[in-house]
Amino acid sequence: MKMDWSFLKTRVARRIFFLFFACALVPIIIAAGYSYWQVSNELNKQSQARREQTLRATNDAIFERLVFSRAQLDDLAAVLVDRPDLRGPLPSQDTDTLLTNRFIGAGVMSNSGLLPPLFGTLAPPPTLTDSDREHLGSGNALLATSAESGDRIFLARLVIPEIPNGAVLWGQLAPDYLFAAGRDRPALPIDMEICVFDQSVDPLYCTVEDPTLVARELASTMAEMASTPEDRGDFEWSDGTQEYAAGYKTVFLRPQYGSPGWTLVLSESKATVLQPMRKFTTSFPFVILLAVLGVIFLSNFQIKKSMDPLVSLQQGTRRIAKRDFGTPVHVSSGDEFEDLATSFNSMAGRLQSQFNTLTALNEIDHVVLSAQDIDQVIDTVLSGTRRVLPCDGLSVSVLSGSGDKARWRLVAVASRDDEQIRHDIEVSSEEEQELRQHQHHLVIEGGPGSRSYLVISPFTTGGISSFLVLPIFLKGELSAVIALGYVSRPAFGDDDLNQARQMADQVAVALSNTRLIDDLDALNVGALTALARTIDAKSPWTSGHSERVTKTSLKVARKMGLGDDELEMINRGGLLHDIGKIGIPADILDKPAALNEEEMQVMRDHVTVGARILEPIAAYADVIPIVLRHHERWDGSGYPDGIAGENIDFYARLLAAGDVYDALTSHRPYRTGMPHAEAVAWVAEQSGSHFDPQVVQAFLAVMSEEGVVSHSPDAPVYPSAVSLSERR
Repeated sequence: MKMDWSFLKTRVARRIFFLFFACALVPIIIAAGYSYWQVSNELNKQSQARREQTLRATNDAIFERLVFSRAQLDDLAAVLVDRPDLRGPLPSQDTDTLLTNRFIGAGVMSNSGLLPPLFGTLAPPPTLTDSDREHLGSGNALLATSAESGDRIFLARLVIPEIPNGAVLWGQLAPDYLFAAGRDRPALPIDMEICVFDQSVDPLYCTVEDPTLVARELASTMAEMASTPEDRGDFEWSDGTQEYAAGYKTVFLRPQYGSPGWTLVLSESKATVLQPMRKFTTSFPFVILLAVLGVIFLSNFQIKKSMDPLVSLQQGTRRIAKRDFGTPVHVSSGDEFEDLATSFNSMAGRLQSQFNTLTALNEIDHVVLSAQDIDQVIDTVLSGTRRVLPCDGLSVSVLSGSGDKARWRLVAVASRDDEQIRHDIEVSSEEEQELRQHQHHLVIEGGPGSRSYLVISPFTTGGISSFLVLPIFLKGELSAVIALGYVSRPAFGDDDLNQARQMADQVAVALSNTRLIDDLDALNVGALTALARTIDAKSPWTSGHSERVTKTSLKVARKMGLGDDELEMINRGGLLHDIGKIGIPADILDKPAALNEEEMQVMRDHVTVGARILEPIAAYADVIPIVLRHHERWDGSGYPDGIAGENIDFYARLLAAGDVYDALTSHRPYRTGMPHAEAVAWVAEQSGSHFDPQVVQAFLAVMSEEGVVSHSPDAPVYPSAVSLSERR
């Protein structure tokens, strides 16, 4: 469109034009310069804050792994107590996968020298100083590095803490476990480099090709900061090709591990930090150019035409700012202002559509990302997808479970009646290969064919012949398929396909979250079971006791109608109820004769010892009453406090029946296990004296369902059952 400049012949018009031009252009240039500086400064601040946060998180992660490693070294030392020769190798059951992943090797240094490794390979450990031995003698673990090779990291403890100058158990830590595992955690962004230096600024671990470049600048910076009490700081270094911004933090190790502090360094490329500025720098001249053209255009028509069209447009923009997209701008000037008003109205309509779509996507994101199980994810996808992408039919197929238990579930719904169809399907290898070749999206024309995820009644009987398929892959594995069906295929634009893919990616995140929750639950159960087996392994007579008690108690709890949360508490309490026995000597546990008064008190103390062990763990606070009270009796003759009736914790009362039953039927060094029917009869006889009558009633119902019936009234009761609760 040709611009008419004839109006500039007048002096007033020229004055207004140049005044308008200057007032519009100068602030834009000033604001642009300030914005450039402000954005650059803000990006650097954000980078520094991100490094600080990541340093703290990585520091905590290193300490966490040291704690886990120390715990496993303590467990290994406990195994060595029963091995007088302290020589390796250990049996495979004493060196589990976690131990070998965290340690390169382990061995014992006695007064005669380094003994053969217990497992793996062990480099010669450093020589202990007097302060090192004093630290070990106080019951602490010692963290040390080899003087010959800084990347050799050792963790040590006395095999028998009561002998200060006795044998020392050395474990050589795997640097990849100690430091590199952080790259798989959200605390360490993938574009950051990590280095760890000892007190001499020698590298213990570094992902930078030449650690000396980092060490040189770090040493210089730390020397300048020597007079300040700060344990962290920032510096810059270069590898010759690009500049890096780095932050460091001191990892304090001496109080717990008797070792001088390490220095943790995280580096980030400046080019990466300022990456958003490149687009800004490239596009800004065009923005200035467009601003100039806009100023000229608007000033031209402002002077030539009346202000009414501009007022109408101004009002329209204000309505859009208030999210009112439905009220159009009315301009009938018969010129470009009318065209501008038409374009404005069209833009407002598109903005309304996009805003509604983004709102719906945001709602889907919020619900999907907070979902705790697969069914909730599926329901959210079914209810929200058609708001974003209208369709005539929709199906969601999800792979649930893993290994032999993995199965595909399909849920479909038709738009006309919202009736859901659910059933299991089998996705063939050919179907998976087709989806793998179209991972962004797949458009299918001419009907569903033989594809298992499309052969469903809403698609085959509803006249649907076109499909938009969105496969979802997790860790390279096909995990879900979303299929949108259409009677008449719409024209898919790039925005539509990108929005569909965005939604599918959010569903992928939700599915990943649900799988992570399932994995964490399985890990928790496995850890508790392993701990229970560790406790029971104190004596061959109690092997499997905690798991059997837990299994029986859960059956009784279900019979009494307890909910899932209560069942979970009983599961944890059952596995941990005898944790205090870890401190009872084996000669008391396995003594074939009657215990004397002192030994009996040691045995009784296991409930209070167990409660003290669990006290620091907030997550297990609800099971402490079970651990502490499961030897209390309904008539008040139990221990440790002799409380009676409903004053005893309900879950401890429930567990007591299963505990006694398993002890009665198991062999002990001081007696032979009685038949199951006799044990059931004895539990029934103790209702109202030893046990809660309601618990006994549920227990007997469970035993009856399992075919374990009580003995006849004339059958003998084992005399050992009378004192059973003192030693079970």
